[in-house]
Amino acid sequence: MKNERKYAWLFVQVLAVAALLFMAAPKLFAQATGSTSGGSSSSSSNPATNFNPPPCDFTDVFYNNVGISTSNVGTTAETAEGVDSVPAQRFGLFRQTGPPAIFPGQKNWVTDNTCSTRDGVRKNVRILATTGGYIDSDGSPTDFISIIAFLTNQNFFESNYVNGDPSKDCTVPTPPALPTSGCVVISSAQGDGSVNAGLNARNESSAFFSSLPGNAGGPQGDDMQDIVSNFEAYAAIRQTVNGKLTFTPCGSMGNGATPPNCFPVTSVATPVLSQDWRFATNRNAVDGSDNNVVIGSGPAPGTPGVTGPAGATVFNAPYGYFCDDLLGMWIVTYFWFTEPPNLTKTVAGSQCQGPNGAYAAVAARNGVNLEGWPIVKSGADLDNDLEAFTGVNGQMCAEEGNEAVDGSDGGAVWLICPAIPDPTNGAITLDAFIDTIHKPNGLPLDPTLTENFFCLQFFGQFCSNLTAAQVNSAQTRGAAAQTAAASSSSN
Repeated sequence: MKNERKYAWLFVQVLAVAALLFMAAPKLFAQATGSTSGGSSSSSSNPATNFNPPPCDFTDVFYNNVGISTSNVGTTAETAEGVDSVPAQRFGLFRQTGPPAIFPGQKNWVTDNTCSTRDGVRKNVRILATTGGYIDSDGSPTDFISIIAFLTNQNFFESNYVNGDPSKDCTVPTPPALPTSGCVVISSAQGDGSVNAGLNARNESSAFFSSLPGNAGGPQGDDMQDIVSNFEAYAAIRQTVNGKLTFTPCGSMGNGATPPNCFPVTSVATPVLSQDWRFATNRNAVDGSDNNVVIGSGPAPGTPGVTGPAGATVFNAPYGYFCDDLLGMWIVTYFWFTEPPNLTKTVAGSQCQGPNGAYAAVAARNGVNLEGWPIVKSGADLDNDLEAFTGVNGQMCAEEGNEAVDGSDGGAVWLICPAIPDPTNGAITLDAFIDTIHKPNGLPLDPTLTENFFCLQFFGQFCSNLTAAQVNSAQTRGAAAQTAAASSSSN
């Protein structure tokens, strides 16, 4: 999961970035959305009151209690069985330097004894590497997350966990019997009639759940794998292989495609991405892929334009990212483009390419990624534009998929990278740094992510809540901090 970088080249590049940020400052400030609105912070250091603590890793006991193994067994994506294994690359054990850190010797995480005092389920490992991304619902550049570990197969998910006494039997008993004291039952009941089985059992009394296929024996709770799979982190892997564009991912998502006719999906490190991440913290998916259709939310019978059963519900999963997804986990949804990124020349039979094609329409709103395809910021961009039109071979202009849960694709199936619930007022510390995609000239692909990060870091607020002068100050100080970090790393 870790890509090497040529640090000498990168050192020069990032120094250039800092210089360019200084030179581009007036332009960047003008781009900051709503930067003329009033702001209240004015301290010359970090004015945040520490109301929102910075991100830290979770304790092993908390991982286990919510269904994730901390085993260090296994050395490959298929054999790994816990977040302490080499393929997981957990912060606190691995990746203290190197990507996503930018400079030689720059640290992705540090030991911080205040983590556990602020929150008892946190380990004293504070995360500095802060990955920026878009909110799935509207494409806002305001999500900031911490990529703590990679889950490469479903063996990372536990079925039960005995807290304190490994001799206890934590098998789900037959109702109305309760589990043995000290047991944390994690597996869902899968229709066996068990009461309060699973991590999330708040729907266990619902007659609706009892009526679903597979639940004939009674209601069920939900295990961590069920819950996490409702929250998607969208990754766009670079599709250039040996200087040529490819249109198929390797492995199961490409129906067994092998190099060189496919692009690898064994890493989601920043250097292999073509655009910044998109995260579904909002979670009512535009395309319904999260199955989150609330009972009774469908159109009333007789509504004009309704083609399916009025008010019909296939499944009801009222999850919330910040209340049900206890580790802030995601299933990685890879998306890719199926035709060349031609935005100007019309191609016969293609609704994707050309000045009136789907690619050009999205690019006009969002700009283009490192390979010339449009940047995808929201669910609507992917679902309503790129996947709603087809190319010369009848394929959608873009497609998406998930890696095989057995680990055979070799990359991240899930991520432990919790989004910061509220990145204002202290959550972005002065020693944190932003992890985003950069152009070949060293400038951020999307400057608004960097702008917001610096505003949060130095004033504790998004740029839209600061004055123009404060935004200006934040960007200048951010550029200076990058220069200082590069300089110290060379010593």
